[in-house]
Amino acid sequence: MVYKSLSSTLVVKLSFITEEARSMVKNESLIYDKLPLGPGYARKQGMFWLGRDTCVLVISNEGDPVTFGLLSTADRTFLFQNLVNLHKAGIYHGDFNERNVVSKNGGRPCIIDFSHSDMYHECRGVDGCDELTMAKDVLGLRSSSISVQDQPF
Repeated sequence: MVYKSLSSTLVVKLSFITEEARSMVKNESLIYDKLPLGPGYARKQGMFWLGRDTCVLVISNEGDPVTFGLLSTADRTFLFQNLVNLHKAGIYHGDFNERNVVSKNGGRPCIIDFSHSDMYHECRGVDGCDELTMAKDVLGLRSSSISVQDQPF
């Protein structure tokens, strides 16, 4: 369950129904701890337990979902670079789509929701990874238009 107030700077995820749901929230918390520094990702504010069965993940509220086709080329490139940086850090997002990319008032896009992520990803690079290839396509970026930082995977 995700709670977000319109005036809040925080988003609260509650998990109390099944062990699988609690496990996903715990994994997501660990992913937030491993995120690269810099803009482009929501930030974890804390993870708490209420008793033995309810975990609460609190993250920064970075805005509302975007529509990829309405983003500028610069913002789509920024978003793709942040996804590449996740992969360089060993993180496979696992659910990269419009509902998991948000923006405040037309600001820079921000990747959220790491509940389906894997933090032991061994990426084969921009053209050798299924998630990066799919992202490049859905963002409408051509290989020739992508200037990915020259750091090895």
